[in-house]
Amino acid sequence: MYREVYISPQKGDVYRITKPLHYKDIVVPSGYTTNGADVPRLFWSFFPPNRSDYLPAVIVHDYLCDQGEYQLGVVSRAMLNGLMVLIAFIAAFFSIAAKKG
Repeated sequence: MYREVYISPQKGDVYRITKPLHYKDIVVPSGYTTNGADVPRLFWSFFPPNRSDYLPAVIVHDYLCDQGEYQLGVVSRAMLNGLMVLIAFIAAFFSIAAKKG
């Protein structure tokens, strides 16, 4: 698990890692840059971009993608599955809210 993540904001929506980030056998080096999580603005109330509890995972994910560790098709399927879960969650939320309201 991650203990601490050291980042420095750069111009725009870019963050520079200032100390290496270790996760299992993966080391994201100091100096690596990321734009953080790409969360559509519509969902920011539920999933704020660059929230500290999932920012380390975002950094590791971006680093692995940049290193060619993920194949586009695999990432696309995983993202599609995640999006389907998110849509189901939102639909359930609004269904419950409508019943209570």
